[in-house]
Amino acid sequence: MKVFSDTVALAWPISTPEIDASVRALADVRSGKKPVEVRIGVGPLNGDVPLRVLGYAGCVAETLQRDVRILVEPAMPRITLFSSAPKAGDLNPSRSLKSLVALAGALRLAQVGHPIEIDIAASQPEIPDGLNVDLPPELAEWVTERVARHRRGEGPSFQYAFEHASASMFGDISEDENAPFRVTIGGATEARFWAVRMHVRIAAAARGAHLAPAAGIIMRAVRVPWYQPLVCEPPLVAARTPEVAMAALGRAANPARDGNAALKREAKTAGRLIGINGLSDLMDATSSAPAAMRFARDKGFNIGARLVQAMGDSK
Repeated sequence: MKVFSDTVALAWPISTPEIDASVRALADVRSGKKPVEVRIGVGPLNGDVPLRVLGYAGCVAETLQRDVRILVEPAMPRITLFSSAPKAGDLNPSRSLKSLVALAGALRLAQVGHPIEIDIAASQPEIPDGLNVDLPPELAEWVTERVARHRRGEGPSFQYAFEHASASMFGDISEDENAPFRVTIGGATEARFWAVRMHVRIAAAARGAHLAPAAGIIMRAVRVPWYQPLVCEPPLVAARTPEVAMAALGRAANPARDGNAALKREAKTAGRLIGINGLSDLMDATSSAPAAMRFARDKGFNIGARLVQAMGDSK
């Protein structure tokens, strides 16, 4: 992983043939021969949409305007936001819709004008069970420990981690050889999943699978997934009283007040969006699934086929 700046790292595939292929694809991107897609994952939402989604969106906006631009200019990426909740067994599409709309709407508030698509990952496994993925011991241990933390009572399973490489998640494994250049943006946790994905890619390539050219931009200062808010964090709707909301988020990021210092970067960035026009509409949009769907359509977000079907089936 290569350092882009003090807070951002650039990640490439780990095999030499894949690095070469991605570098060639990037040259095609810069010459206008190949499209570029940014993919951002949203895990299962734990509780209410937190105020910190504004800070995360602000961090992503900065990365798009600075780091992604440096990487792919003059190309204009399209952005795909997906919820991995179905892969984790959370089949409530309304909760996924609200989390996706919260992030997409926050990106618009942060002046991100790229085309945005929102969708959910496929619930069924896409990575073959028998794929021989050879993870280094320390990475395998991280996956096992993560399962123990987040899915208590279950035996160790690598499937969810492997599924991050699937077509409906980060799209490493492609249906054809003409896939766009795919850029992952994520926080520090995404760096580990990136490493897992790179080993899945190697195993899939050995079976003849098509791989999308890829690079990852890791925001190292973003260390706690926003969709897993701490109990001390204020919800997004707290922004109806901005000063109170920012004070609460400041306390949540202050270890001297029993908070978590890992939230400081997003807490600071959220302050730039807290009073912006349109925030009230976003808060209303996260109040219910119908409101979220109306907001998504009004804002011109492309709603993916799996999400449309899931919302139709949930009526």
